[in-house]
Amino acid sequence: MIIRYATLDDVSWIVGLVAADMQSLMGESDLYDLDYLQTFVPYLIEDGVVLVAEKEGIPVGCIAGILTPILFNPHKTALNEVFWWVAEEHRGSSAGAKLLLAFEQDGIALEVDFINMSIMHNTKLSTGALEKRGYLYKESSYVRRV
Repeated sequence: MIIRYATLDDVSWIVGLVAADMQSLMGESDLYDLDYLQTFVPYLIEDGVVLVAEKEGIPVGCIAGILTPILFNPHKTALNEVFWWVAEEHRGSSAGAKLLLAFEQDGIALEVDFINMSIMHNTKLSTGALEKRGYLYKESSYVRRV
């Protein structure tokens, strides 16, 4: 298993997995726009952090984040996870952990003050997995369609 930086050659694959993941996790296809994703993913690759886990030359997972100032203090920065995904058949392998470690190392190299991770409500990953790595559980978010 190797971890590498995503390239623009990965855009189609990443767009497809984001769309499929949003559909399976949220059950709604109107939460993503494929045309927008075709421009957003390259932006993430060029201006954020996007890493790909590969096994025998085949992508099996990725993690992406965007750098932003902290909302209430523009002198502090955060690396905010946008998505973290591993193919079902590779969950339980080292792919997810290796992606997270590389993501954290990038955050440290970029001298961010915080790394923010989120976990979807219906994922098998528990908050304990992040807490073991030093993350603190700080809030829950709720979504209401209006």
